[in-house]
Amino acid sequence: METSKPLLYQAIAWIFFGITVAILVSLHTTTMLIIPVTCVIACLWFVYRNRKNTIKCLLPFLSILSANLALFMYWHSEIVRNFANTRGIVRALTAKGASGEPSSNLFTRLFKAIWETVYLGNQVFFLNDNISIFNVVVSVIFFGISLYIVIKKYRGNKTLIGFFAITWIIFLYASSNYPDEHFYSHRKILLWFAPILLAIASLAYLNLTKTFHRILALVLAIIIGYSIATNLYFNQRYLASKYGSERLLSVADTVAIINQIPVGLTLCDPAKKGKRKEHGQYDYIDTFMTKRELKITNACPSGSYYIQPKFKMAIQMNDLFPIFTLVKTPPLERPITPLLETPEAYLYKIE
Repeated sequence: METSKPLLYQAIAWIFFGITVAILVSLHTTTMLIIPVTCVIACLWFVYRNRKNTIKCLLPFLSILSANLALFMYWHSEIVRNFANTRGIVRALTAKGASGEPSSNLFTRLFKAIWETVYLGNQVFFLNDNISIFNVVVSVIFFGISLYIVIKKYRGNKTLIGFFAITWIIFLYASSNYPDEHFYSHRKILLWFAPILLAIASLAYLNLTKTFHRILALVLAIIIGYSIATNLYFNQRYLASKYGSERLLSVADTVAIINQIPVGLTLCDPAKKGKRKEHGQYDYIDTFMTKRELKITNACPSGSYYIQPKFKMAIQMNDLFPIFTLVKTPPLERPITPLLETPEAYLYKIE
């Protein structure tokens, strides 16, 4: 936007700008709708600033071309499927949400946009099993201090921070229209880095020779440390569920157990239904790994074998997702005979 490099370097930069836009659009979250709008605004702003230079005004077309070339396979699939995905997006944008039309009250929508931003702290930066008022308050303090310092003291690249600000404002407008249901954190991916960037900018422009600024820096440092601690705790919980003494049943564990079942017999899998009816985990493992020609069914007849993991992952499907917790697997309510026990599972024969 502001470079004085030769035209060739600017052209290359615009090409990579288009490729970056294509990558963000392909994520198919909120970036798919908001990033193109932001980029169009950026292109128009560039053309306006260079309206007396015809060659420079053509540079944004390089980003448009490179973005569409990078999305060639997407557009090809859309054409083949008669733009099914595009029509689905249009329906999603025009249809009523689960709770009807979004509120037309300006203050209600403004509060919702602010709430979704602040609540991001509880979802991403200050994790908790449940909604925590303490974490919400910490988020307000953190966002408030960072935003205040950036607005008051920022002296860096105004074009760059403006681009980020436009992206966040458009997203906040979109979030104010979102239906009153679980707003999962991955749908706020555009806001994830806002507090981080604001905090870095804040610390960079604080004058630590002043007492008030030292206090602000200390508060930010404590909050950042608290964020690191909460995320490390939940990362440790997740890794322990995978590799700890009480862990989930892995593919290697499953293969070792299936190899103890005689060839050609029946393996009971109650989860073999719906989408897993033809592509269940045991079907895949036996077809491509153990090759014991087992008959895998969810009927669980007498004489069949049953693998019971000792633990399963309880995923809390709420707006704090993903929070993972290990819970003990309930026993199968059938007469069974134990045949094998491993640190991760039991192998039973159904009577």
